[in-house]
Amino acid sequence: MVALVFAVSVCLRIVGFHHTRRMLRHFEYRRNPPIDVARRVKAVRRVRRNAAWAGRCLSRSLALQWVLRRDGIPAQVHIAVHSDHDGLRAHAWVVLNGVALDDGPGVAEPVRYGRFILN
Repeated sequence: MVALVFAVSVCLRIVGFHHTRRMLRHFEYRRNPPIDVARRVKAVRRVRRNAAWAGRCLSRSLALQWVLRRDGIPAQVHIAVHSDHDGLRAHAWVVLNGVALDDGPGVAEPVRYGRFILN
C-alpha cells in the first residue's frame, strides 16, 4: 500500500489530478473473490501512521478508492474545501454507503465552501 500511495502522490505532482484519475481508472480491474474492506482501510491507516513518507489525504484516498474499486466495491472519494482565517483548506476521504472509511466520524460535517464527490 505504501508503494501505491507513493505512486499516486508522484503522479498527482507530475501529471495532475485529472490524468492521475484517468490512469487509475485505466488500470482498474475487477476481482471475484470477496475482500475484507476493513483490512484495506487498516493498510491505509498504517501508511499514515508508520511510513516515513505517508503522502497527503488526496493520495491516500485515491489509492484506497482504487484498491476498493478494483475489488468491485463502489467507494467514492469526497473532497471538501472550506475557508478560514488562514485561507482555503481542503481534505479528501473515502466513503462507502455513507460512512467515511479512512477518517474520523466528524469528517462528514457540513463545510462552508464546497464538497465534491468522485465516483
